Amino acid sequence: MIFGILYFKFFYYIVFYFSKSYTQMKLRFLILKLNLTFLF
Repeated sequence: MIFGILYFKFFYYIVFYFSKSYTQMKLRFLILKLNLTFLF
């Protein structure tokens, strides 16, 4: 359970870091997410 929380915090930190440093990458991810939604 504690390991899961640590993993989530680590994942959130990576997401926060990337969205802060690479805004364009975040936009690309959103577009990719939308494309996947339309596909399935």
